[in-house]
Amino acid sequence: SAFGGLCITNFENATYETFKISLSPKNMGFMNSQLFMSPVGETRKSSGIHEMQRKESKEIGYEQKMASIVSLANECAQLLGQGKIEDLGSILEKGWNFKRSLGDFISNKNIDQRYEFLKNSGAEGGRLLGAGMSGYLLVLVRAEKQLSFLKACNDKDVPIERVYLDLDGARII
Repeated sequence: SAFGGLCITNFENATYETFKISLSPKNMGFMNSQLFMSPVGETRKSSGIHEMQRKESKEIGYEQKMASIVSLANECAQLLGQGKIEDLGSILEKGWNFKRSLGDFISNKNIDQRYEFLKNSGAEGGRLLGAGMSGYLLVLVRAEKQLSFLKACNDKDVPIERVYLDLDGARII
């Protein structure tokens, strides 16, 4: 949100660098018309989740799981930069499955049930935004499925919000 648009951040040692992903107006329109968010979980401090993640990071296989997440993020950024956004839903879902594999502190029964409901209602794929146990489920819903998707969410009182990618980033108005 600080930079605006879509960005990828490379973390190395104690530094990081953020790069904007260039999207054509057509692809920006695609993203704005097909991405939705649904709030999940309770308000909580992410520091507790990060502490659990630090403990889990000492477990065997954790480093490989994180490498898979980073690799997928880089693949996604490359595809988006090339305008190849057809597979975004499945890429989001792969990322969600990698993230969930980090530990029991990422998801819970309510989040898993919400995700399954959104998928069964027409979402192509998605993932949790946030440290874990709370945040927003971001899902991609193709235009031809949006009417039934929105109706299903409305019928079950599932809160849903459209996504609008702002190119300017955070600012004081």
